[in-house]
Amino acid sequence: LMKRVNSIILILAAACACQQYTVTEHEGYDVLSQRRGPALGYSDVDIIYADGQAFKDLNRNGRLDVYEDWKQTPQERAKDLVSQMPVEYLSGIRWIADSPHRCRQDLL
Repeated sequence: LMKRVNSIILILAAACACQQYTVTEHEGYDVLSQRRGPALGYSDVDIIYADGQAFKDLNRNGRLDVYEDWKQTPQERAKDLVSQMPVEYLSGIRWIADSPHRCRQDLL
């Protein structure tokens, strides 16, 4: 009987360990909590699962881009995002940066 109880406990522990993600519904958005990463708040965006972790698929291309990967440095993410932006977006950002109400230059 004791061996059977121990077997059941091991099976239950393994089943609990496999539960890596939980989704909590809120008004207008959901929050995905994960064991090995940050909680992701989202609405109207798909989630990508890679290497046992969850990421937002912000450009909806079905793959994990560097800028979507929260494990990368902010500099790496920004560089990747800028490399994917059309020239029209980049010129708009530059125009805003040159305006009198611009943000800090060290952030650009």
